[in-house]
Amino acid sequence: MKAITWVLTVGWLLLACNKEESKALLQLPVGFPAKLKLVQTSGGMIPTTKIGDDMAWQETYTFQADGTFQKVRKVKDSSTEDQTNGSYSLMTVNSEKQLVLIYKNDNPLIANCTIETNEILVLAENNRVLNKDWQACDGFLLEYQWVGTSIDGK
Repeated sequence: MKAITWVLTVGWLLLACNKEESKALLQLPVGFPAKLKLVQTSGGMIPTTKIGDDMAWQETYTFQADGTFQKVRKVKDSSTEDQTNGSYSLMTVNSEKQLVLIYKNDNPLIANCTIETNEILVLAENNRVLNKDWQACDGFLLEYQWVGTSIDGK
């Protein structure tokens, strides 16, 4: 009888911990709507770093509380604005917090090295969010920052 009680208690504790961890991962580190702005591009075929208005394009993500997002890009010296959207989720992989973006359709705004319609953004330190995957195939390392509210609420 003690063994059954012990197994049930341990099982209940494991389930309770997993539920708390998944709840913590369902929230972005800022309020909604949460907005990310591209602040720096690095790398590429000829390694360069561009910041702010020196970048070839400006880009933002806007995340809603219902799990959807919109990505908007404006190319420098162009009057057009391209946009796409999809859904997102948060997960932890090897202690790295990731924002997984799933696009509704294939779109040239998707910055990855595959034909998949997703991107993975890494929530890094100092209020930064990185798209590191595109760099692996001679794309850029894209660095974003939360706009309006920082991670620590200041």
